[in-house]
Amino acid sequence: MLLIIINYTVRALIVILGIIFVTGILNSYLSFPSDFKAIMPMMGVIFILWGVYRLITYHSNLRRYRNNEDNDEN
Repeated sequence: MLLIIINYTVRALIVILGIIFVTGILNSYLSFPSDFKAIMPMMGVIFILWGVYRLITYHSNLRRYRNNEDNDEN
């Protein structure tokens, strides 16, 4: 059960990191070169999409694994 919680937490942190990149919160605390500041929102969108994709695939694979495990017991 602990590994499931850790997996969901790490995948959610990827989405949160993407949101931080999109909103530009890091730009106020860290100084990035001007060409890198333009890439941050694009990286944020990629992180958000990738994190959501990983959350959905992990959830569906976990559900499939649990259903197969239940069917094997019957």
